[in-house]
Amino acid sequence: MEYTYQEFIEDLNMGHEIEFLLDGGRYSISYNNTGWHVTKFGNEEYSTYGNVNELLENAKFNDNSLQEIWHKIKIDSIF
Repeated sequence: MEYTYQEFIEDLNMGHEIEFLLDGGRYSISYNNTGWHVTKFGNEEYSTYGNVNELLENAKFNDNSLQEIWHKIKIDSIF
């Protein structure tokens, strides 16, 4: 069964954290008291967003939004 972009949004809104693979890199979307964070494994830099909508609107991967590249993303884990 395919994990849809809408299910992804619903999981984030429920507070789930997600790890995924994209173009040979591994990424994490996580949450703590400072907001939502998008991190590439092996890279100390990360982006922080105040809420899920801000993350979805502003997180970019090679100038593309998560929705634009959804077909290239492979979900590794949801917790």
